[in-house]
Amino acid sequence: VVEESLLRRNLTLIQSVAQRAGVEIILAFKAFALWKTFPIFREYISHTTASSLSEARLAAELFGSKAHTYSPAYTDEEFEQKRRAYTFAQPFTKESLLYRELFEKFYPGQAHMVAGFWMPNKAWKGCDVQDPSARVLANYGDSGK
Repeated sequence: VVEESLLRRNLTLIQSVAQRAGVEIILAFKAFALWKTFPIFREYISHTTASSLSEARLAAELFGSKAHTYSPAYTDEEFEQKRRAYTFAQPFTKESLLYRELFEKFYPGQAHMVAGFWMPNKAWKGCDVQDPSARVLANYGDSGK
C-alpha cells in the first residue's frame, strides 16, 4: 500500500535536493520497482538505472526513459591476470575483483584492514556456497541462473 500524498512529499524533497545540489537523481529498480507508481515518479525523477536487459526494457516501456547502465566485464584471461596482482585477500569472482578495484581506488594499499570476505553461514540450510553474492542462494530461485 502506498499513500500517494506521502510519496509525493518524499519525491518533492528528493527533487529539491537534486536541484540545490545540481545533480540528477535516478531511480534504482533494485531498490524500488512498484510499477504502478511510475507515472508519479516521472513527475519528479527523469531517469532510471538498469543492470540487465529486463530492467532496461522496464525503463523504456513502463517508466518511459532511457536507463543509466553499468556492466563491468572481464574476460576470463583478464580476470586471472588482474586477480593475481593481489596477494592479500585475492578476489575469487569477477564481482569481487570489481569491488577490490574500487576499494583500491579509494584506499590504495589498505586491503589488510579488511579481515576477510563476507560469506553466508554454511551451517544454514541452502547457504553452503562459495560465492558471497546472494543470487546463488536457494531462496532466490532461478534468479542466479
